[in-house]
Amino acid sequence: MPQGRVLLIRRREQILTLLMDGRRLISVRAAEAENASLVGNIYIGKVKNIVNNIEAAFVEIAGGVLCYLPFSELEYPVFTNRRAPEMGKKFDGRLRIGDELLVQVVRDALKTKQPALTTKLSFAGHYLVLAVGNEHLGLSSKLPAQQKRQIRSVLFTNGMIEENGCVIPHMRESEQIKSDFMPVSTPPYNMVVRTNAGSLDGDMKPLLEEWNALEQKFIQMLSVALYRPCFTCLNASPFVFLSALKDFYRDSYEEIITDDPWIYDVLQEFCREHMPDISGIIQLYQDERISLSALYGIESRLQEALKPRVWLKSGGYLIIEPTEALTVIDVNTGKYDAKKTAPADTFYRINMEAAQEIAFQIRLRNLSGIIIVDFISMESEEHKNELLKLLKELVRKDSVRTDVIDITPLGLVEITRRKISKPLSEQIQL
Repeated sequence: MPQGRVLLIRRREQILTLLMDGRRLISVRAAEAENASLVGNIYIGKVKNIVNNIEAAFVEIAGGVLCYLPFSELEYPVFTNRRAPEMGKKFDGRLRIGDELLVQVVRDALKTKQPALTTKLSFAGHYLVLAVGNEHLGLSSKLPAQQKRQIRSVLFTNGMIEENGCVIPHMRESEQIKSDFMPVSTPPYNMVVRTNAGSLDGDMKPLLEEWNALEQKFIQMLSVALYRPCFTCLNASPFVFLSALKDFYRDSYEEIITDDPWIYDVLQEFCREHMPDISGIIQLYQDERISLSALYGIESRLQEALKPRVWLKSGGYLIIEPTEALTVIDVNTGKYDAKKTAPADTFYRINMEAAQEIAFQIRLRNLSGIIIVDFISMESEEHKNELLKLLKELVRKDSVRTDVIDITPLGLVEITRRKISKPLSEQIQL
Protein backbone atom coordinates (compact mmCIF):
# COMPACT_ATOMS: atom_id res chain seq x y z
CA MET A 1 0.00 0.00 0.00
CA PRO A 2 1.25 3.51 -0.75
CA GLN A 3 2.32 5.51 2.30
CA GLY A 4 2.72 8.99 0.84
CA ARG A 5 0.32 11.82 0.23
CA VAL A 6 0.03 14.67 -2.27
CA LEU A 7 -0.51 18.20 -0.95
CA LEU A 8 -1.86 21.02 -3.12
CA ILE A 9 -1.13 24.38 -1.52
CA ARG A 10 -1.58 27.95 -2.71
CA ARG A 11 1.63 29.91 -2.06
CA ARG A 12 1.73 33.56 -3.11
CA GLU A 13 0.88 33.58 -6.85
CA GLN A 14 1.60 29.87 -7.29
CA ILE A 15 0.02 26.52 -6.57
CA LEU A 16 2.43 23.89 -5.26
CA THR A 17 1.88 20.19 -5.87
CA LEU A 18 4.01 18.35 -3.32
CA LEU A 19 4.59 14.64 -2.87
CA MET A 20 5.28 13.77 0.76
CA ASP A 21 6.50 10.56 2.36
CA GLY A 22 5.48 11.02 5.96
CA ARG A 23 7.04 14.37 6.86
CA ARG A 24 9.70 14.19 4.15
CA LEU A 25 9.34 16.21 0.96
CA ILE A 26 9.91 13.95 -2.06
CA SER A 27 9.00 16.04 -5.10
CA VAL A 28 7.64 19.51 -5.89
CA ARG A 29 5.94 21.07 -8.89
CA ALA A 30 5.16 24.79 -8.86
CA ALA A 31 2.75 26.44 -11.27
CA GLU A 32 1.13 29.81 -11.66
CA ALA A 33 -2.47 29.83 -10.45
CA GLU A 34 -3.41 30.67 -14.03
CA ASN A 35 -2.14 28.17 -16.59
CA ALA A 36 1.04 29.93 -17.75
CA SER A 37 2.60 26.87 -19.37
CA LEU A 38 2.04 26.00 -23.04
CA VAL A 39 3.43 22.47 -22.76
CA GLY A 40 1.00 19.92 -24.18
CA ASN A 41 -1.08 22.49 -26.06
CA ILE A 42 -1.79 21.70 -29.73
CA TYR A 43 -2.08 24.50 -32.28
CA ILE A 44 -2.50 25.08 -35.99
CA GLY A 45 0.85 26.79 -36.56
CA LYS A 46 2.27 28.59 -39.58
CA VAL A 47 5.84 28.16 -40.82
CA LYS A 48 7.47 31.62 -40.82
CA ASN A 49 11.09 30.73 -41.53
CA ILE A 50 13.22 27.71 -42.45
CA VAL A 51 16.87 27.58 -41.37
CA ASN A 52 18.55 24.61 -43.06
CA ASN A 53 21.95 25.03 -41.40
CA ILE A 54 20.42 24.31 -37.98
CA GLU A 55 17.90 21.84 -39.45
CA ALA A 56 14.90 23.60 -38.01
CA ALA A 57 11.94 25.80 -38.83
CA PHE A 58 10.37 28.63 -36.86
CA VAL A 59 6.62 28.31 -36.50
CA GLU A 60 4.16 30.90 -35.24
CA ILE A 61 1.38 29.79 -32.90
CA ALA A 62 -1.40 31.70 -31.12
CA GLY A 63 -0.59 35.14 -29.79
CA GLY A 64 2.22 35.69 -32.28
CA VAL A 65 4.55 33.38 -30.32
CA LEU A 66 7.42 32.12 -32.48
CA CYS A 67 8.54 28.57 -31.69
CA TYR A 68 11.39 26.24 -32.64
CA LEU A 69 10.56 23.11 -34.67
CA PRO A 70 13.56 20.82 -35.42
CA PHE A 71 13.37 18.74 -38.61
CA SER A 72 13.81 15.63 -36.46
CA GLU A 73 10.27 16.25 -35.14
CA LEU A 74 8.70 16.23 -38.62
CA GLU A 75 7.99 12.52 -39.15
CA TYR A 76 4.20 12.49 -39.65
CA PRO A 77 2.98 16.09 -39.93
CA VAL A 78 -0.71 16.90 -40.40
CA PHE A 79 -1.11 19.87 -42.77
CA THR A 80 -4.29 21.88 -42.91
CA ASN A 81 -3.56 23.89 -46.06
CA ARG A 82 -2.03 21.23 -48.33
CA ARG A 83 -2.14 17.50 -48.91
CA ALA A 84 -0.47 15.35 -46.25
CA PRO A 85 1.59 12.20 -46.92
CA GLU A 86 -0.36 9.03 -47.66
CA MET A 87 -1.32 6.78 -44.77
CA GLY A 88 1.72 5.11 -43.21
CA LYS A 89 4.28 7.03 -45.26
CA LYS A 90 6.84 9.26 -43.63
CA PHE A 91 7.07 12.92 -44.53
CA ASP A 92 9.62 13.75 -47.24
CA GLY A 93 10.95 16.65 -45.18
CA ARG A 94 10.02 19.36 -47.69
CA LEU A 95 8.63 22.08 -45.49
CA ARG A 96 7.62 25.41 -47.05
CA ILE A 97 7.18 28.89 -45.68
CA GLY A 98 3.47 29.44 -45.23
CA ASP A 99 2.68 25.79 -44.43
CA GLU A 100 -0.03 25.40 -41.82
CA LEU A 101 0.25 22.26 -39.70
CA LEU A 102 -0.59 20.80 -36.33
CA VAL A 103 2.13 21.28 -33.72
CA GLN A 104 2.37 20.50 -30.02
CA VAL A 105 4.47 22.41 -27.49
CA VAL A 106 6.97 20.12 -25.76
CA ARG A 107 9.01 22.76 -23.89
CA ASP A 108 8.24 26.24 -22.63
CA ALA A 109 10.55 29.14 -23.38
CA LEU A 110 13.74 28.90 -21.31
CA LYS A 111 15.82 32.06 -20.88
CA THR A 112 16.97 32.86 -24.45
CA LYS A 113 15.45 29.72 -25.98
CA GLN A 114 12.06 29.80 -27.68
CA PRO A 115 9.31 27.24 -26.98
CA ALA A 116 9.99 23.92 -28.73
CA LEU A 117 7.47 22.09 -30.92
CA THR A 118 6.84 18.66 -32.39
CA THR A 119 4.46 17.25 -34.99
CA LYS A 120 4.46 13.91 -33.14
CA LEU A 121 1.22 14.72 -31.34
CA SER A 122 0.42 12.90 -28.12
CA PHE A 123 -2.43 12.62 -25.63
CA ALA A 124 -1.49 11.49 -22.14
CA GLY A 125 -3.93 9.70 -19.88
CA HIS A 126 -3.41 8.32 -16.41
CA TYR A 127 -2.50 4.82 -17.62
CA LEU A 128 -1.75 5.32 -21.32
CA VAL A 129 -0.30 7.69 -23.87
CA LEU A 130 -1.49 7.89 -27.48
CA ALA A 131 1.35 9.20 -29.63
CA VAL A 132 1.74 9.76 -33.36
CA GLY A 133 4.52 7.62 -34.79
CA ASN A 134 5.10 3.91 -35.33
CA GLU A 135 2.17 1.65 -34.53
CA HIS A 136 3.87 -0.57 -31.94
CA LEU A 137 2.84 -1.05 -28.33
CA GLY A 138 5.19 0.43 -25.76
CA LEU A 139 5.36 -0.66 -22.12
CA SER A 140 7.00 1.21 -19.26
CA SER A 141 10.33 -0.37 -18.35
CA LYS A 142 9.34 0.00 -14.70
CA LEU A 143 6.45 -2.48 -15.02
CA PRO A 144 7.27 -6.03 -13.81
CA ALA A 145 7.58 -8.67 -16.55
CA GLN A 146 4.47 -10.52 -15.31
CA GLN A 147 2.34 -7.37 -15.54
CA LYS A 148 3.66 -6.65 -19.03
CA ARG A 149 2.56 -10.11 -20.16
CA GLN A 150 -0.86 -9.64 -18.56
CA ILE A 151 -1.39 -6.25 -20.21
CA ARG A 152 -0.31 -7.58 -23.61
CA SER A 153 -2.73 -10.49 -23.24
CA VAL A 154 -5.66 -8.24 -22.29
CA LEU A 155 -4.98 -5.83 -25.15
CA PHE A 156 -4.70 -8.67 -27.65
CA THR A 157 -7.89 -10.38 -26.39
CA ASN A 158 -9.81 -7.09 -26.73
CA GLY A 159 -8.63 -6.54 -30.30
CA MET A 160 -6.43 -3.55 -29.52
CA ILE A 161 -3.10 -5.00 -30.64
CA GLU A 162 -1.98 -7.72 -33.03
CA GLU A 163 0.21 -10.66 -32.03
CA ASN A 164 3.32 -8.78 -33.15
CA GLY A 165 2.45 -5.84 -30.89
CA CYS A 166 1.12 -3.49 -33.58
CA VAL A 167 -1.70 -1.23 -32.41
CA ILE A 168 -5.00 -1.73 -34.26
CA PRO A 169 -6.73 1.61 -35.04
CA HIS A 170 -10.43 1.52 -34.14
CA MET A 171 -11.75 3.83 -36.86
CA ARG A 172 -13.87 2.39 -39.65
CA GLU A 173 -13.05 3.45 -43.23
CA SER A 174 -15.95 5.88 -43.15
CA GLU A 175 -14.39 7.57 -40.12
CA GLN A 176 -11.16 8.49 -41.91
CA ILE A 177 -10.56 12.22 -41.72
CA LYS A 178 -11.75 14.05 -44.83
CA SER A 179 -12.68 17.51 -45.93
CA ASP A 180 -14.39 18.96 -48.99
CA PHE A 181 -11.14 20.33 -50.41
CA MET A 182 -8.44 17.98 -49.14
CA PRO A 183 -8.53 14.31 -48.04
CA VAL A 184 -6.32 13.73 -45.01
CA SER A 185 -5.25 10.30 -43.82
CA THR A 186 -5.02 9.71 -40.10
CA PRO A 187 -1.33 9.50 -39.16
CA PRO A 188 -0.18 6.22 -37.60
CA TYR A 189 -0.16 6.23 -33.81
CA ASN A 190 0.98 4.00 -30.99
CA MET A 191 0.03 3.12 -27.46
CA VAL A 192 2.42 3.52 -24.53
CA VAL A 193 1.39 1.90 -21.23
CA ARG A 194 2.54 4.02 -18.30
CA THR A 195 3.89 2.83 -14.96
CA ASN A 196 0.60 3.82 -13.31
CA ALA A 197 -1.06 0.85 -15.06
CA GLY A 198 0.71 -1.32 -12.51
CA SER A 199 -1.75 -0.11 -9.86
CA LEU A 200 -4.75 -1.71 -11.61
CA ASP A 201 -4.18 -5.06 -9.86
CA GLY A 202 -5.61 -7.24 -12.62
CA ASP A 203 -8.68 -5.10 -13.39
CA MET A 204 -7.82 -3.70 -16.83
CA LYS A 205 -11.23 -2.14 -17.55
CA PRO A 206 -10.06 1.43 -16.72
CA LEU A 207 -7.11 0.97 -19.10
CA LEU A 208 -9.37 -0.17 -21.96
CA GLU A 209 -11.84 2.65 -21.37
CA GLU A 210 -9.07 5.23 -21.31
CA TRP A 211 -7.65 4.01 -24.64
CA ASN A 212 -11.05 4.33 -26.31
CA ALA A 213 -11.40 7.86 -24.90
CA LEU A 214 -7.93 8.89 -26.12
CA GLU A 215 -8.64 7.55 -29.62
CA GLN A 216 -11.93 9.42 -29.83
CA LYS A 217 -10.28 12.62 -28.61
CA PHE A 218 -7.53 12.29 -31.22
CA ILE A 219 -9.87 11.64 -34.14
CA GLN A 220 -12.25 14.41 -33.08
CA MET A 221 -9.39 16.91 -32.93
CA LEU A 222 -8.18 15.96 -36.44
CA SER A 223 -11.71 16.35 -37.80
CA VAL A 224 -12.12 19.79 -36.28
CA ALA A 225 -8.63 20.97 -37.37
CA LEU A 226 -9.54 21.02 -41.05
CA TYR A 227 -12.18 23.69 -40.50
CA ARG A 228 -10.36 25.95 -38.04
CA PRO A 229 -8.27 29.03 -38.89
CA CYS A 230 -4.53 29.20 -38.39
CA PHE A 231 -3.27 29.76 -34.81
CA THR A 232 -6.30 28.02 -33.28
CA CYS A 233 -5.52 26.14 -30.06
CA LEU A 234 -7.09 22.73 -30.67
CA ASN A 235 -6.21 21.13 -27.37
CA ALA A 236 -5.22 22.98 -24.21
CA SER A 237 -3.62 21.20 -21.29
CA PRO A 238 -5.44 21.39 -17.96
CA PHE A 239 -4.16 23.62 -15.20
CA VAL A 240 -0.46 22.87 -14.74
CA PHE A 241 -0.92 21.85 -11.11
CA LEU A 242 -3.34 19.15 -12.28
CA SER A 243 -0.94 17.85 -14.92
CA ALA A 244 1.68 17.41 -12.20
CA LEU A 245 -0.43 14.62 -10.68
CA LYS A 246 0.23 12.50 -13.76
CA ASP A 247 3.96 12.72 -13.06
CA PHE A 248 3.56 11.00 -9.69
CA TYR A 249 3.27 7.22 -9.64
CA ARG A 250 -0.15 6.20 -8.36
CA ASP A 251 1.40 3.68 -5.96
CA SER A 252 3.44 6.43 -4.28
CA TYR A 253 0.53 8.11 -2.46
CA GLU A 254 -2.68 7.15 -0.70
CA GLU A 255 -4.44 10.50 -0.41
CA ILE A 256 -4.56 14.00 -1.89
CA ILE A 257 -5.12 16.94 0.45
CA THR A 258 -5.72 20.64 -0.14
CA ASP A 259 -6.96 23.45 2.09
CA ASP A 260 -8.13 25.60 -0.83
CA PRO A 261 -11.84 25.13 -1.75
CA TRP A 262 -11.28 26.30 -5.36
CA ILE A 263 -8.43 23.82 -5.88
CA TYR A 264 -10.58 21.10 -4.30
CA ASP A 265 -13.49 21.74 -6.69
CA VAL A 266 -11.25 21.91 -9.79
CA LEU A 267 -9.43 18.77 -8.68
CA GLN A 268 -12.66 16.83 -8.15
CA GLU A 269 -14.00 17.80 -11.57
CA PHE A 270 -10.72 16.93 -13.30
CA CYS A 271 -10.35 13.55 -11.57
CA ARG A 272 -13.94 12.51 -12.24
CA GLU A 273 -13.22 12.80 -15.96
CA HIS A 274 -9.55 11.86 -16.26
CA MET A 275 -8.55 9.95 -13.09
CA PRO A 276 -11.72 8.40 -11.62
CA ASP A 277 -9.80 6.03 -9.34
CA ILE A 278 -8.44 9.06 -7.47
CA SER A 279 -11.72 10.89 -6.83
CA GLY A 280 -12.34 9.00 -3.60
CA ILE A 281 -9.04 9.94 -1.96
CA ILE A 282 -9.28 13.74 -2.34
CA GLN A 283 -9.73 15.57 0.96
CA LEU A 284 -10.42 19.19 1.84
CA TYR A 285 -8.42 20.16 4.94
CA GLN A 286 -10.34 22.59 7.15
CA ASP A 287 -8.71 23.86 10.33
CA GLU A 288 -8.63 27.60 10.99
CA ARG A 289 -6.01 27.21 13.74
CA ILE A 290 -3.20 26.04 11.48
CA SER A 291 -2.78 26.00 7.72
CA LEU A 292 -1.88 22.88 5.76
CA SER A 293 1.45 24.47 4.83
CA ALA A 294 2.31 25.17 8.45
CA LEU A 295 1.17 21.71 9.55
CA TYR A 296 3.75 20.07 7.28
CA GLY A 297 6.40 22.77 7.67
CA ILE A 298 6.50 23.37 3.92
CA GLU A 299 8.44 26.66 4.02
CA SER A 300 11.36 25.18 5.98
CA ARG A 301 11.39 22.11 3.75
CA LEU A 302 11.55 24.25 0.62
CA GLN A 303 14.44 26.22 2.11
CA GLU A 304 16.30 22.99 2.87
CA ALA A 305 15.67 21.75 -0.67
CA LEU A 306 17.46 24.78 -2.11
CA LYS A 307 20.52 24.87 0.14
CA PRO A 308 23.80 23.92 -1.58
CA ARG A 309 24.95 21.80 1.38
CA VAL A 310 23.16 18.56 2.25
CA TRP A 311 24.26 16.65 5.36
CA LEU A 312 24.37 12.85 5.44
CA LYS A 313 23.48 10.85 8.55
CA SER A 314 27.07 9.59 8.78
CA GLY A 315 28.44 13.14 9.09
CA GLY A 316 29.51 13.41 5.47
CA TYR A 317 27.89 15.98 3.21
CA LEU A 318 27.12 16.93 -0.39
CA ILE A 319 27.68 20.25 -2.13
CA ILE A 320 25.26 20.77 -5.02
CA GLU A 321 26.23 23.56 -7.41
CA PRO A 322 24.22 24.23 -10.61
CA THR A 323 26.11 26.02 -13.39
CA GLU A 324 25.03 27.27 -16.82
CA ALA A 325 26.18 24.08 -18.58
CA LEU A 326 25.79 21.35 -15.95
CA THR A 327 25.28 20.55 -12.27
CA VAL A 328 28.20 19.50 -10.08
CA ILE A 329 27.73 17.43 -6.91
CA ASP A 330 30.72 17.01 -4.61
CA VAL A 331 30.86 14.27 -1.94
CA ASN A 332 32.84 15.03 1.24
CA THR A 333 33.74 13.05 4.38
CA GLY A 334 32.82 15.98 6.65
CA LYS A 335 32.39 14.94 10.30
CA TYR A 336 32.44 11.20 9.60
CA ASP A 337 34.28 9.41 12.43
CA ALA A 338 36.48 6.73 10.88
CA LYS A 339 38.76 5.87 13.82
CA LYS A 340 37.86 2.18 13.76
CA THR A 341 37.70 1.62 10.01
CA ALA A 342 40.25 1.62 7.22
CA PRO A 343 40.17 4.63 4.86
CA ALA A 344 39.03 2.41 1.95
CA ASP A 345 36.00 1.21 3.92
CA THR A 346 35.27 4.75 5.10
CA PHE A 347 35.21 6.13 1.56
CA TYR A 348 33.08 3.21 0.36
CA ARG A 349 30.45 3.68 3.09
CA ILE A 350 30.19 7.45 2.56
CA ASN A 351 29.92 7.03 -1.21
CA MET A 352 27.17 4.41 -0.90
CA GLU A 353 25.21 6.64 1.48
CA ALA A 354 25.84 9.64 -0.77
CA ALA A 355 24.52 7.74 -3.82
CA GLN A 356 21.12 7.31 -2.14
CA GLU A 357 20.93 10.97 -1.17
CA ILE A 358 22.06 12.10 -4.63
CA ALA A 359 19.30 10.12 -6.37
CA PHE A 360 16.82 11.67 -3.94
CA GLN A 361 18.13 15.23 -4.39
CA ILE A 362 18.15 15.01 -8.20
CA ARG A 363 14.44 14.25 -8.14
CA LEU A 364 13.57 16.73 -5.39
CA ARG A 365 15.45 19.62 -7.03
CA ASN A 366 14.33 18.53 -10.51
CA LEU A 367 17.90 18.67 -11.82
CA SER A 368 18.33 17.84 -15.50
CA GLY A 369 20.81 17.78 -18.34
CA ILE A 370 24.37 16.74 -17.43
CA ILE A 371 25.07 16.06 -13.75
CA ILE A 372 28.67 15.37 -12.68
CA VAL A 373 29.17 13.70 -9.30
CA ASP A 374 32.61 13.85 -7.67
CA PHE A 375 32.60 10.83 -5.37
CA ILE A 376 35.46 10.22 -2.96
CA SER A 377 38.13 8.32 -4.91
CA MET A 378 38.22 4.56 -4.34
CA GLU A 379 40.93 2.14 -5.51
CA SER A 380 38.85 -1.04 -5.29
CA GLU A 381 37.20 -1.94 -8.62
CA GLU A 382 34.66 -4.02 -6.70
CA HIS A 383 33.63 -0.99 -4.64
CA LYS A 384 33.36 1.15 -7.79
CA ASN A 385 31.17 -1.44 -9.51
CA GLU A 386 28.91 -1.75 -6.46
CA LEU A 387 28.55 2.02 -6.28
CA LEU A 388 27.65 2.26 -9.96
CA LYS A 389 25.16 -0.62 -9.66
CA LEU A 390 23.43 1.01 -6.68
CA LEU A 391 23.20 4.37 -8.40
CA LYS A 392 21.65 2.82 -11.52
CA GLU A 393 19.07 0.97 -9.41
CA LEU A 394 18.16 4.16 -7.54
CA VAL A 395 17.63 6.38 -10.61
CA ARG A 396 15.37 3.75 -12.20
CA LYS A 397 12.75 4.74 -9.60
CA ASP A 398 12.63 8.26 -11.02
CA SER A 399 9.56 9.02 -13.17
CA VAL A 400 11.82 11.13 -15.43
CA ARG A 401 14.29 9.22 -17.59
CA THR A 402 17.69 9.27 -15.88
CA ASP A 403 20.83 7.48 -17.09
CA VAL A 404 24.05 6.78 -15.20
CA ILE A 405 26.83 6.75 -17.79
CA ASP A 406 30.04 5.60 -16.09
CA ILE A 407 32.57 6.19 -13.31
CA THR A 408 36.13 7.37 -13.99
CA PRO A 409 39.28 6.35 -12.02
CA LEU A 410 39.02 9.72 -10.23
CA GLY A 411 35.54 8.91 -8.97
CA LEU A 412 33.64 11.21 -11.36
CA VAL A 413 30.25 9.89 -12.44
CA GLU A 414 28.27 11.38 -15.33
CA ILE A 415 24.49 11.30 -15.06
CA THR A 416 22.02 12.60 -17.63
CA ARG A 417 18.39 13.40 -16.86
CA ARG A 418 15.70 14.44 -19.30
CA LYS A 419 14.55 18.03 -18.99
CA ILE A 420 10.77 18.34 -18.72
CA SER A 421 10.47 21.48 -16.62
CA LYS A 422 12.51 24.08 -14.78
CA PRO A 423 14.65 23.09 -11.78
CA LEU A 424 13.14 23.74 -8.38
CA SER A 425 15.48 26.72 -7.85
CA GLU A 426 13.81 28.47 -10.83
CA GLN A 427 10.28 27.43 -9.88
CA ILE A 428 10.34 28.59 -6.24
CA GLN A 429 11.10 32.02 -4.85
CA LEU A 430 11.84 32.11 -1.12
